[in-house]
Amino acid sequence: MFPGIFSEIAAGVLDAIHNHGARDFAGVYASFTGAEHGIIVEFCECNQAFAPLPENCKPLLETIRHYDTERKKDLIADKLRIALERGDKTSEIMREYGELEKGTASKTIADTLAARAFDFDSHPGKPIPLYQLAGMPLCTPGNLTNIQAAPKAGKTAVVESMMAAVVDGNRQGQDTLGFSAENPQGHALIHFDTEQSRFDHDALIRRACRRAGVLRPPVWFYSYSLADLDIYERRQALRHVMAEAGKKHGGIFAVMIDGIGDLCADPNDSEEAFALVHELHALAITHDCTICTVLHENPGSEHAKTRGHLGSQLERKAETNLRLAKDAAGITTIWAERARHCYLPKEQGPCFSWNDEAGMHTSCGTAGEIKNAAISEKMQSEAKAAFGDSGSLRHSELMAAISDALEIKERAAKNRIQSWNVNGIIHKESSGNYRISNP
Repeated sequence: MFPGIFSEIAAGVLDAIHNHGARDFAGVYASFTGAEHGIIVEFCECNQAFAPLPENCKPLLETIRHYDTERKKDLIADKLRIALERGDKTSEIMREYGELEKGTASKTIADTLAARAFDFDSHPGKPIPLYQLAGMPLCTPGNLTNIQAAPKAGKTAVVESMMAAVVDGNRQGQDTLGFSAENPQGHALIHFDTEQSRFDHDALIRRACRRAGVLRPPVWFYSYSLADLDIYERRQALRHVMAEAGKKHGGIFAVMIDGIGDLCADPNDSEEAFALVHELHALAITHDCTICTVLHENPGSEHAKTRGHLGSQLERKAETNLRLAKDAAGITTIWAERARHCYLPKEQGPCFSWNDEAGMHTSCGTAGEIKNAAISEKMQSEAKAAFGDSGSLRHSELMAAISDALEIKERAAKNRIQSWNVNGIIHKESSGNYRISNP
């Protein structure tokens, strides 16, 4: 990262600090007295000052510390790669990495707590939802949201729609599968795809633009295909893009990670999983944004359990656990029963399915509406079968016709008449006979 003569300078400064106890510019400068003249000159130029004053040491030391941290990260990455190749456990390596990420801050625990203490005279204010689903608050700044489902249930379609909702800006007429969002400040929207090929990733973003009704994504939108990177590189990319995009656009709106399991070497390793979730939560708080993750459910899980300790920890820490389920007819329902700021039961959840004509998934009502429509269609079909060619029937005639057509008993036939009448399938004429309302 720091080639040439600067590597020698870095090594000298680190040696002065760690091995000779140097604490200021003079102490570090003294360790270079025996070095070549060119190195001494470059050392001073790097610090933008030739006078050996203590306050002039800070800029260079910050650069050196950064260099040292990056060098250690490279070493940890090599250790992780070797451990994975051998099949060894990686928890200790990930713990080491987590400690490095925390850094060597000089703040005491008292300073840390003071900045986080409850203050009766200072109210942080209620957070404004960044995303809504069916009008319910879904994601707020500084929190995690996890999207979970079985394979091929439509998770990527949801990510696509959430991105489109931000780009769309809550304009009327666009189908974003029930999601809505507004980003008037133009903060960065970041998307990482760790699962799909470059072609499928490209198709996803173009489809999101089409869904949002725009020709091309806005300047504050960033999307990357990371399927070919290793775990260390993916996590490094996450931190780098968040830092750079946040700086460029004055903040981050949201980060979408599809899928989070690829940022973890072993989702069943509790130490590694907890460290990853902690890192994500810390990033969300630091950048005052929401981070949305996507994670598969275990195959055949009766209780929709997500993968390993990673899934369990995400479920505990996430502000919202968004669930998806696809039925035999190919209709996917979205709902959130485990959420901090909303409660969206499955029967009220928005539904979508693939639309060949549109070339994308499109909305098809709520689960309750679809269920009621199916019930109504069944009642219509049964009523037509019972009436046959008869225009109208007396109550006793209709009961007998229902019993014969549907092969049910008299009590059940009576209940059918009552249900059909209440739901408007049939109506009673002034003569007392029954007739189908919409034959």
